[in-house]
Amino acid sequence: MTREELLDHVAYEYVMLNAAAVEMTKPHLPPVNHLVQVAFLVHARCILDFFLLGIDGPRKDDITIRDFCIEKVETPGVEEKAKRLRKAIDKTVAHLTKSRKVDGNNPEIAPFRGPQHLQGTVTFVHKHWEKFLSALAPQLRECLGHRVNELAGEMNVNIRDVAAKLERAASHPDWTKNTLP
Repeated sequence: MTREELLDHVAYEYVMLNAAAVEMTKPHLPPVNHLVQVAFLVHARCILDFFLLGIDGPRKDDITIRDFCIEKVETPGVEEKAKRLRKAIDKTVAHLTKSRKVDGNNPEIAPFRGPQHLQGTVTFVHKHWEKFLSALAPQLRECLGHRVNELAGEMNVNIRDVAAKLERAASHPDWTKNTLP
């Protein structure tokens, strides 16, 4: 696969993460509210693995940030936050664990809680996404931007409005701003 073809997969995960985030701000009834959160978490996990090069290092066929950027995209503290977030996602959606219930007995492993962690998680991903874009070669940045816009149109999500929508949702008393698990 060419790097441009690989970017299609990266664009898809990023758009789907944003689309699911917007859906999480809407008042869905059970079980749809849970299904939307699971969709968000699956796409968040994919993007985090892309940035982290896989939690245990990339497998041969994994698409990672290194497929596009020669230099590692560094942001102080990002790797530790990303690993903690990845672990929270795993505890919430990828494994049956006793840590899903927050009881204060294990503060090192907090599961993902939508209203408490959604806005902070998307903000975290968006910041790292911007660093990734700035490290891309101009032709790849243009290709990725085009593909993101195309997919966002197909999914009926305006990527530029996602942060504002989450900011409004996080102003609700039951929601929290800028918090990660």
